[in-house]
Amino acid sequence: MHDVGKLGVPEAILNKPSKLTEEEWDVMRRHPEIGIKILSPLKSFSGISDWILYHHERVDGKGYYHLSKEEIPFVSRLLAIADTYSAITMRRSYKEPRSHEEAVKIISEVAGTQLDSELVDIFLTIPEEELRKCIPEQIKY
Repeated sequence: MHDVGKLGVPEAILNKPSKLTEEEWDVMRRHPEIGIKILSPLKSFSGISDWILYHHERVDGKGYYHLSKEEIPFVSRLLAIADTYSAITMRRSYKEPRSHEEAVKIISEVAGTQLDSELVDIFLTIPEEELRKCIPEQIKY
């Protein structure tokens, strides 16, 4: 649900096989806001709207909304780790999937800047086979 706002991003941007322009990034960065608008009629989602809105925040304050670590909802910080792992290990129009080992290395490197280092430490204790169970069947590598 955290990326439902990508429904409002043009397919040409979502599936672009090369680097996005700054203007395209501006559109892409709006997907959390778009997601909130899509989900707003559903009363049951009002309690989690901030989690969706802030899932691209960075603990160093350089995220979409420039929140500090303390201002980022806990669940948004969790979603950011899962979303990062997914982005690294899943096939995208612009890149091949990378291995679990590569994902762990990258996530470890961005702990404390992009991602919450305490939560990364916990995430990295999850066995690879458990993480693989979260990958939908049709896109497993």
